[in-house]
Amino acid sequence: MKRLWRLSREAKRYKTLYVVAFGGWLAFRDGLSVADIVAFVLYLSLFCTPIAGLANLLESMQQSLAGVERVIDILDAPFEIQDRPGAKDAGRASGSLTFEHVDFSYEEGTPVLKDVSFHCEAGKMLALVGPTGVGKITLTQLISRFYEPSSGRILPDGQDIGTHDELVAKGGVYARMNEIQSSALQQAGIA
Repeated sequence: MKRLWRLSREAKRYKTLYVVAFGGWLAFRDGLSVADIVAFVLYLSLFCTPIAGLANLLESMQQSLAGVERVIDILDAPFEIQDRPGAKDAGRASGSLTFEHVDFSYEEGTPVLKDVSFHCEAGKMLALVGPTGVGKITLTQLISRFYEPSSGRILPDGQDIGTHDELVAKGGVYARMNEIQSSALQQAGIA
């Protein structure tokens, strides 16, 4: 496919030069008029432009198919985090969240979170504020079950996060990094 596209590109680049050179040679031998050469160059352009467009379309389709294959591979990959045996439907979520003595490490022996405990009532907002690298995003990823805690429990609505199907899908995490302006903080009475 690339060979066809490269050949098309090279032909497009030099086609006018070839036609003018050959037409000039014929005109020099009194076999062709200048108007005929110009007309032939225009016809050649009308003919080659759709072919070049087709070659570009075919190349784009090949790239798209490769991307689709990668997406399908990702979607077909098994989940690393599995619900515990006997998991049940969580029902309607009220929105409370509790962390009980949660520890987490991305790599064995390098703790990222250690003994994190807090409770957030349903209908309330919880702001995770702190400098880069203290674990704000890690907490949200644990809530979303991208990872399992090393120890401790995460309890949305008082139910262990691993014992109910689709419990995480009933809640939401809103991350807004570096977008909060001081005026909004002042209005909220935080600053």
